[in-house]
Amino acid sequence: MFAAAVVVPAARDWWAGRPDVGLAPYVLLRMADDAAYSAGVWWGCLRARTARPLAPARARRPPTEARAPARPGGPGRRRERA
Repeated sequence: MFAAAVVVPAARDWWAGRPDVGLAPYVLLRMADDAAYSAGVWWGCLRARTARPLAPARARRPPTEARAPARPGGPGRRRERA
């Protein structure tokens, strides 16, 4: 599970970008970066006494009646000139 969640995505990014550092140091540095970011988020939550940043964001959609009506002919269609 750990390899699938951490090592495989980091190895894929290393392979795609081919940075000037080896695979093992890249994966370790990326893990350290992710850990530092996570610790910062948790520390900020503790200081602010809220867990809102930890909750997943919900997608917001406008109400159905607020949507613009569809154009005749569909989107992206051009009128022919006479």
